[in-house]
Amino acid sequence: MHFYAFGPFRLDSEKRVLVRDGQPVALTPKTLEILVLLVEKAGHLVGKDELIKRVWPDAFVEEGNLNKNIFFLRKALGEWDGGRAYVETVPKRGYRFVAPVSEVTHAESAASQPPTPTINLIGKRVSHYRVLDILGGGGMGVVYRAEDLKLGRRVAMKFLPEEMGGDSLTLLRFEREARTASSLNHSNICTIYEFGEHGGQPFLVMELLEGETLRELISGTSVSRGSDTPGLPLQKLFDIAVQVAEGLNGAHQKGIIHRDIKPVNIFITKEGVAKILDFGLAKRATVAAGIETEELREDNAAGLKTDPGIKIEHSLTNAGLAVGTAGYMSPSRHWEEN
Repeated sequence: MHFYAFGPFRLDSEKRVLVRDGQPVALTPKTLEILVLLVEKAGHLVGKDELIKRVWPDAFVEEGNLNKNIFFLRKALGEWDGGRAYVETVPKRGYRFVAPVSEVTHAESAASQPPTPTINLIGKRVSHYRVLDILGGGGMGVVYRAEDLKLGRRVAMKFLPEEMGGDSLTLLRFEREARTASSLNHSNICTIYEFGEHGGQPFLVMELLEGETLRELISGTSVSRGSDTPGLPLQKLFDIAVQVAEGLNGAHQKGIIHRDIKPVNIFITKEGVAKILDFGLAKRATVAAGIETEELREDNAAGLKTDPGIKIEHSLTNAGLAVGTAGYMSPSRHWEEN
């Protein structure tokens, strides 16, 4: 059973979808992962270490990053029964989901929702795009399928969640992803078409990809492997590795370093083409030692206190993450940047 009901909410823990009164609730993937664990253990204390290990299995994070996601979660859920929060803090120990939770069948969950999507963007026009349906959570936002009314093609639109719109560092990373990836034109890099804003919410428009991430492909959750044997055929691994290397080489020739290559950021299309995603941590290579980079100037313009002698990645990742993902970084680089 993976359908849960609490208050006006319905949670599909398998598809990682939260709905309130028939409307999908926009949460970041990390915040949704926290909610799933808390709901699955409703009424019981979930320790901070357990939450961090579940949500960030491949990275070193500070407790502040967990607290920030809990704050966003409480804000999105609101209050229940006498003004209490859904999530209770147990000082120095962890968190407990205190609202009553019941398991429901798929039919009961579907019956509680309107027969047609009611999310306010679906069916509406955003700039010269018509939003068709929701695809799910992206690396840092909610992703929709849309139609480009000018060119008559299908695209993906990624919106930054409302609760993160006031975070200057998150906005900076979101804009960097658009600016950096849009400057690259390579068959093994996901193409960014446009960066815009709608109703105060920034969004990216990118090519619509059909397939699955490399993480899904190698974790056993893939439906396209065609085999129950764990792992992938060696030839297929080589093919994917070569494509990723070609994409990275194309970026490096433009002076752009991705810095967060990992299976979840590699998408494999139905045609077997590997696409590199998420350039939110990318940086341009420094031209000469001691010269302020483009990123440093941008951060200073945004009002951030940045010492030219300190690497920019520490400003953009002050949420507690190392630069990139620790489990996929070379030991020498991880040591150097920390």
